[in-house]
Amino acid sequence: MKKLILKVFVALVSVAFAALLIFVSVPGLTFNSTVKAAGVPIIGLHCLVLTLASLRRPFRARGRSATVFYIWCALVLVTLPFAFMKSAFGVGDVASILITVAENRTAEMVAVGLEGFAKEFWDIFAKAAGLILCGFFMIKYVPLGQKTIIAATLILFVGNPLTQFLFRSVIPHPDQTLLEADLLALAPVIQASPEVQKNLVVVYLESLERTYHQLNVSKEAFAQFSEFEKAGYAFPNLLQLHSSFFTAGGIVASQCGVPLLPRGVFSARRRIHDKIDVIPEETDFLMGVRCLGDILNEEGYIASYINGSSLSIFSKGAFFSSHGFQRVKGLESYPGYEDEPRTNVWGMDDDLLFERLAEELRWLAGQEKPFVLTTLTLSTHGPDGYPEQNCALGSKGELPLVAAIRCSGAHVNGLLKEIEALGIQDDTLVVLLSDHLAFRNALHSELLAVSDDRRNYVVVLGDEVGVNAREGTLLDVYPTLLELLGFEIEGNRAGLGRSLIGDAPTLVESFGLRRTNRAIKNNADLQRAIWADTHGN
Repeated sequence: MKKLILKVFVALVSVAFAALLIFVSVPGLTFNSTVKAAGVPIIGLHCLVLTLASLRRPFRARGRSATVFYIWCALVLVTLPFAFMKSAFGVGDVASILITVAENRTAEMVAVGLEGFAKEFWDIFAKAAGLILCGFFMIKYVPLGQKTIIAATLILFVGNPLTQFLFRSVIPHPDQTLLEADLLALAPVIQASPEVQKNLVVVYLESLERTYHQLNVSKEAFAQFSEFEKAGYAFPNLLQLHSSFFTAGGIVASQCGVPLLPRGVFSARRRIHDKIDVIPEETDFLMGVRCLGDILNEEGYIASYINGSSLSIFSKGAFFSSHGFQRVKGLESYPGYEDEPRTNVWGMDDDLLFERLAEELRWLAGQEKPFVLTTLTLSTHGPDGYPEQNCALGSKGELPLVAAIRCSGAHVNGLLKEIEALGIQDDTLVVLLSDHLAFRNALHSELLAVSDDRRNYVVVLGDEVGVNAREGTLLDVYPTLLELLGFEIEGNRAGLGRSLIGDAPTLVESFGLRRTNRAIKNNADLQRAIWADTHGN
């Protein structure tokens, strides 16, 4: 009886090993979907054979190699952070982890991670521990178990994002040549400036993708944003690049027309203070590119950025201060922030943010100069949303995230009314856009069901009314805004972006999203260009 129980246990180890390998390691590997789809049944079939063999053969301990087990443990642990990033954020590669670690304060990221993604982390951690334990029993008791672990170790090694990163650092992907001409002249060539200078208000809406209008659970809450599209100039077909899946990446793409790659984030010249939101007089963030703020600053604009969270998170303060924004404020820039009740784990509640935004708007409107005012909301951040206390849940059972979407629309509408009250609506363009598609959140399963239709939300309120359905990315927002403001730019291009109201095809129109992503990923020449010491071509 005892031997039978042990045989059943060993058989179950093979089943558990297959399940954990498929659900933990495979999603974090770099193999394409076709390879993964073919590999999953092969893994399952192989482990089924091992299960049957374990039941048929006499139970006994087998010779095992400690070296094989240690290497197996190392590969599982190396795969763990990529599997977590893939589960929580939908992207898991070396560049993503480098930027996340280098551009944030550790204590803040730990606090945010425990608040927002603890479930995903501990789930992956527990499964990885189970995978290691299964590997031990496979080597010791399962027929052909050690050879199976050796094969699985090789799979983890070949498909691990770290291995791919090192490989592509030595042998670049051929698609990187697609960007060679652009890298020779990233800066836009301004051929003519507008005779009438319009103000510009840019509101980055945290994770507020356009896809929410398709979901039954959120389309009513999203209705206000659908109304903004009808009243303005909508761009409903903007895809997400691999490099702009996070806030700073989306901001840099739309402000500068380039992806935020990790080269330069470890620079010793980075001068952001570690504990408070104090921006030094000199900053050097992405000095190889000429961004929207740089151009507007040269044209005499007053530029202001109000950030709901700490400016140090993903170095957003350093970025805006480096690129023409004279007034840069974050959570800790306001006296008494330590005792401010209207905050959440990310920073200010949105009602407080929009109050401060209105104050800044009134100040800017009184300066008798053109201005650009930019902000980033927080309430619609995943996984569950962070609606302020005054944002009452609607119907019974309404999710906080859905309530946050609804109240976010009300806040934006209030900002538009403030612009009208100041009498500057005819002189102001208002840009509403998502910073990126949503991470795993309370509506993840619904979003997953329409994954092919997911798009960023971008609408410009001002002179134009209509729909521009051209396919693009957030890279194309930068030159589009320049031309909407009245600038004439050579080739309708700025950075890697192409104006969506011009004639030049965008990168994704020319090459498709997959090839564009491959051209950008691990592109050393592009990294060197954007992190150069001075603005240049």
